[in-house]
Amino acid sequence: MKKTLKKIVAVLVLACCCAAMLAACGEEEVKVTSDGLWQYTLATDGTVTLDKYLGQAAEVVVPDKITIDGTDHAVAKLGDAAFMKIDDGSSRWRDRETYTSNKVLTKVTVSEGIKSIGNMTFYLCSALTRVDLPESLTSIGDFAFFGCSALTEITFPKAVKNIGAYSFRACSALTTVNVLAEGTLPDLGDKAFYLVDENASGDDQYYISPSLKFFVPEQSLSLYNVDAIEEERRETKLNNHRYWSEYINAKCFPQLNAAQ
Repeated sequence: MKKTLKKIVAVLVLACCCAAMLAACGEEEVKVTSDGLWQYTLATDGTVTLDKYLGQAAEVVVPDKITIDGTDHAVAKLGDAAFMKIDDGSSRWRDRETYTSNKVLTKVTVSEGIKSIGNMTFYLCSALTRVDLPESLTSIGDFAFFGCSALTEITFPKAVKNIGAYSFRACSALTTVNVLAEGTLPDLGDKAFYLVDENASGDDQYYISPSLKFFVPEQSLSLYNVDAIEEERRETKLNNHRYWSEYINAKCFPQLNAAQ
């Protein structure tokens, strides 16, 4: 009887331990704004990342703050894949077959105060025609606007320091890129503005559209010098700016061409 009792106690203890472990390993509670439009994460510093847009509007204003328990919290980042549609809801990152085009979103205004746009935030938003970025923005993630095939123009404010790899790749209608940086070039990722030829293979798939044009402040033209960029690369051993040379060599800067 005692042995049986001990076994029962042992089983109960093990069950309790397993339940506690499962609870500890469980997913965090999904937090949603009071208007039901955004899923968010609250950081320890009190700032907010807007992780997912839950609405269905064609025109969206990304808010600069949200109210949590009666307290306003500043929005610092628009999160990874925030506007991306996923077929099966599994939120997988690497299985491309789960991604679908967001054909509803047409215009986004990112409010002042937001500093960062994450990876794949507007991935395959194929109806998006206009994006207004705030002066506070400093960073745009990898694949952020990949496949936004209706987007014709984008302006990067002065504060932008990083434009991620493939961030505007396959934006087939994009013809005008305004880069307002002064003093130094923003870091630029690989093939950020390339198009994709699905009928080709290997490196032949990727090319720069002859219609793509960059416009910069007159006082910043000297920054877009291929020799200076290469010298910087040799001295620093960094490739942060070298991809600009590809667009300069492809004659994507009308102001440079006119100055020659």
